[in-house]
Amino acid sequence: MRVGIEATIALVPQKTGVERYASELITALIKELSANPELDLFLYFHTGNPFTDRQALDQYRPLFAGARCRVYSLRRGYGLALSAMARLDRLQLLHLLEPRAPHFKPCPILLTIHDVSWAHLPAEGRQIEWARQLPRTKSAIDFADNFLAVSQHTARDFQQLYGVAAERIPVVQHGVDHALNPGRPKANSAARYNLGPYILHVGALQYRKNLVRLLEAYKLLKTQYQLAHTLVLAGRDGHGSDEVYRAIENLGLQQNVRLLGYVPEEDLPGLYAGAGLFVYPSIYEGFGIPIIEAFSCGTVVAAARSSSIPEVGGDAIIYFDPYNVNEMAAAIYEGLTNPSLRDNLQEKGRRRVALFTWQRAAQETISVYGDLVAAASK
Repeated sequence: MRVGIEATIALVPQKTGVERYASELITALIKELSANPELDLFLYFHTGNPFTDRQALDQYRPLFAGARCRVYSLRRGYGLALSAMARLDRLQLLHLLEPRAPHFKPCPILLTIHDVSWAHLPAEGRQIEWARQLPRTKSAIDFADNFLAVSQHTARDFQQLYGVAAERIPVVQHGVDHALNPGRPKANSAARYNLGPYILHVGALQYRKNLVRLLEAYKLLKTQYQLAHTLVLAGRDGHGSDEVYRAIENLGLQQNVRLLGYVPEEDLPGLYAGAGLFVYPSIYEGFGIPIIEAFSCGTVVAAARSSSIPEVGGDAIIYFDPYNVNEMAAAIYEGLTNPSLRDNLQEKGRRRVALFTWQRAAQETISVYGDLVAAASK
């Protein structure tokens, strides 16, 4: 079967969840090619996209050996070029890893749905995060024939929102890079970033991450519990970062909050492992890769009881209501100060993370490809 993947997003240098999904899934798919000789894989890259790193493609080429790469380098016209290349390659299926509609449909289209947060955020959040992205997202959804959800929760939300039959949206959960582990000395990252005891959040500074309420909960921890830990926010600016900066100033936390910006992937293991606790207060997540990354590093996790987070975290998380600042603060404090609870959660986290591998994700994705190609040929 001849399957193509629109892989441009894998070339974005500062990777968050979607970009890491792209690079990790593609790499895992290529590792599965020898076991699946029926799969002929094509990768399409738009290096003229201003958000990509052209040199990254050269770094990836050895990893992508076994697939056939097609590269379009001009700034404009990629939608038409993608359609034309896919038709010339006689694809039986084109997999879009993010909402990006080709100029015309060269074959059946599979679109990965990472989340439907636009349907769940309050009006303020939709305006901040989705004002520009939503038209393109809806266009890609209208263009697609089938969908791939990254969690059961996302699949259910998408089905209800768009009336899509369950059989048209199979679920393949993310994996985790199991090279992430606390074996790397914690001191490396702590020394590099000059950190003492700290609470960690990893993710873009954006509205749905609920960081303003996290800052309010952290203020309570400082005033009511005299907590000595610094709050470390590791992530690039996103839609809503201005509100985060204002909250830090308004709450008088300038000396207590460290904004690391985007952290290179090689620094993440030590950063996770050195944290007293990882906190994830998101209002809405399609999956939540940082949760299983924290598990992989043996870090205790406190997170919001919302969207897909309980599906991913199971019983290995201290949960709180993301809208209740007092409950959030209490959960964080309990996770930092209760030794028996910490030991229990660390053990559960180690067992939980074993369920999530990119190899499993690749194998399940290939199975989806086979089902869709077979259905289209009938």
